[in-house]
Parts: sequence; structure tokens; C-alpha cells
Amino acid sequence: LDCMFHERWSIYNTPILANVNSVLYQHCIFNKKVVSCSEGDLKYVIDSQLFNNCEFKGGIQFEAIEFKAPIFNNADNEDSHIESLHFTKCIIKEKFILNYCSINLFLIEDSEFESKFEFKNNAAGEFSIFNTNYSGIVDAYETKFGKFNIKKSIFEDFAGFEKCVFGIDSKPGEDFVARFIYATFLSFINFRSTEFLGGLDLEKINLKETPNFLSARINSKYCNRETFRIIKNSFDKTGNYIEANKYFAYEMQKYKEELKGTNQTQEKLILFLNESISNYGQSYIRPIIFIVASSIAYYLIILGHNANILYEISPTISCTLEPISAVLNTVSENILPFSKILKDGMEFVSLIFYLIFSSLIWQTLVAVKRHTKR
Repeated sequence: LDCMFHERWSIYNTPILANVNSVLYQHCIFNKKVVSCSEGDLKYVIDSQLFNNCEFKGGIQFEAIEFKAPIFNNADNEDSHIESLHFTKCIIKEKFILNYCSINLFLIEDSEFESKFEFKNNAAGEFSIFNTNYSGIVDAYETKFGKFNIKKSIFEDFAGFEKCVFGIDSKPGEDFVARFIYATFLSFINFRSTEFLGGLDLEKINLKETPNFLSARINSKYCNRETFRIIKNSFDKTGNYIEANKYFAYEMQKYKEELKGTNQTQEKLILFLNESISNYGQSYIRPIIFIVASSIAYYLIILGHNANILYEISPTISCTLEPISAVLNTVSENILPFSKILKDGMEFVSLIFYLIFSSLIWQTLVAVKRHTKR
């Protein structure tokens, strides 16, 4: 109780004397690394609770250990600090509960958690999980992660990251993208009200059930198209079409970026026009403004035609364009759906503007529908 350890300290399976929290170390300070490692092929077994509100200035390292009792038994709402916590080839059979703790590095490799994993209200500078399986619930409620990576790991039960913050607002960039690489979730995963300040990568995630991204905030700059497609589909499946449409716009923006440097001119043009006119159906104000502007332009052209302004400005150009205009007008007036509504002498120009108006009206209707669809 209340001990200070100045040198590297090794943990062994030591019987516990009766104490309030039933742990080996209470309110202790470890100035250097705390370690426990197996020797040989067999895993070393620890069946006693170890720590209660201790401070680890040198970090903790466990390698090839089988824990048959909880490692931490900290008091609620009492902050603690761990420089680093590293599990390698360990088996944790009982609940792992570590809350209200600041950790510079949390690293788990080739391990198994057979019961609940509770990691709430923490601050982790770097959080990495590699080739680790979780049989029980994973709860990381209101935890702040700097760098975050999960790779080749399986989550068999519910995984909750509600109200978490991933990344650092003042340091956006590829290093702070929350990555789920070949991470497999066999049950529900919750990201409600979570912030991804550094971006999110779900391109290689494996999901059995639809995740929850309600009220999540994501830095779109450092996301890929597949991530937005997964989030869009999650809202579609729950009937939240308004949110789904928002992420559809993000998906199309990323698709547009992917087409840079390619020769797919038609796709580039369609995406450019769709984004410019209505932001992929997110704005109905833009197409209405374009309709008004086009109407004014069409009206001014009619006035100019009636006043024969082009001939007044340049008779030569007017005479040169007249036969071309006659051919185009003849072709236009033979297009049946529009033939009866085209203005005499301006059939081709009228046709162009009617096509523009039709497109803008359609874009307006799509945008309105996406904001009101049930």
C-alpha cells in the first residue's frame, strides 16, 4: 500500500493478503517498467488481482501470461496514468476494466480477451490492436484516441465506441486516421455521436451487422469512398435516408477524386455538373438560382434577337452565322417533343435552354425529395 518502486519490477503469481480492494498493489508508484513474462512454451498463470489506482511511469509489459483474475481494480472516477501498456500472447479470462486513465501507448498483440473489455473515459495517445480476439462485450465509451489501429482482430460480441473522439483536431493527417484493417465484427458496432477528427478508414473492415453512425462527425478529407459507402448503406438499411443522402454526396466527391488522372471524360463531366448544380442532390437552392439565371439569360437573348443586335454589331459575323443557324433551327424544329414550343427563328437556342431548364428542374425535384423522403 502506497509504495514507490524505483527500479524495474517483475510481477509473479503471489497470494494476496486480506485488504480492502483485494489486490497486490494499492496506490503504488512504479518509476520504471513493470513486467511479467513467461519462460519456455507454457504460459505463466496469474490468478490474483494486481493493481488498484497505481501510477506507472515506466509502463507495463505482459508477455505470454494467462490472467485468471482482473488485472485492475481501480476506484471509479479516480484518474490514473500509465505510460504504456503492452500485452503480447496473453489470455485474459476475467473482465478487463480500465477506466479514467491516461495512456500514452496501449498495444495488444496475439492475445485473447474471453470476457468483457471495458475501456471507458480514457485518453490514449496511441491505441493499437493486432491479431487479437474478443469474446465478450467491448465498451470504450467517451474515450479519446490519438492514433488508432485495429488489424486482423475478431470481435464476437457488441462493440461500443459511443461518444469517442478519434484523432487530434490540431493534428489532422494520415497518421491520425482511425483504421479498421481486416477487423471482423460478428455483432453490432456502435459509433453514435463519435468524432473522427483525423478521418476514418473502413475499406477493409468485415461487418456482419449494420453499424450505427447516428450523429457521428467525420473529417471527410482523410476518408476513402468505400468508408462513405458503408456508412451510407448503414443509414439506408435503418430508413434514415436523409443522413444516407449526405454520405452519398461524400461518396461521390471521393469518386470524383478517384477519376483524376484517368481518361473517363464522360464520368468526370457528369460528376462535375452534378456537384456544381446541386452538390449531388444536397442543395435545392443552387438549381433554383441556376433556373432564375438561365431564364434571365434566355430573355436577354430573345431581346437581342428581336432587335437584331448581332447584325448591328458585326454584319459580317451575322451573315456568316446565318446559314449555320438556319440548318440548326431546321434540325431542332423536327424534334417532336419540342417542335411546338420552340420560338420561331430561335429553334436551336430555345431547344438548348429547354434542355437546361429540364435538367435544372429535375435536379431541384431530386434535391427536395432527398430532404423530405420517408
